[in-house]
Amino acid sequence: MTDTNPAPKTVAQMLGEITWLMTQSPIHKQLFIGDLEWFAMPAILVEQFRIFYGPNSPAAVALWAMVSEDTEERLKAGANKLRADEWQGGDRPWLIELIAPFGAQDEILADLSNTVFGGKPFSFHTATPDGQRVVKVYEAAEPSTLN
Repeated sequence: MTDTNPAPKTVAQMLGEITWLMTQSPIHKQLFIGDLEWFAMPAILVEQFRIFYGPNSPAAVALWAMVSEDTEERLKAGANKLRADEWQGGDRPWLIELIAPFGAQDEILADLSNTVFGGKPFSFHTATPDGQRVVKVYEAAEPSTLN
């Protein structure tokens, strides 16, 4: 899977790809069109997203924010909606959403850790097997000692 695409895309094209990925995800297909305004548009407008591509189509998208301490406390308490000004409101990295309906979540998290977050820990919500929403912190993996 790669995150490169030869031609620059418009906001409309990127929003279309993200929307299509949402329709492929059992969790995200339940969102309403109006939810795109708070869910995806802020990340697109501040360029805090990455679309990962498969051979012929988008395969996943990650949306992240750099939040303030107050916003982080809300996220830790279970909030999942950010105001537009909160996406770049601080220095605390959060993966707000990962839509990966075709798998490769671990590979994507590692890629984001190495590229977007520069090896620094970042937080995100995940669901436990019984459906509970919990906060996890992704710690960068130690560099391999294999030659």
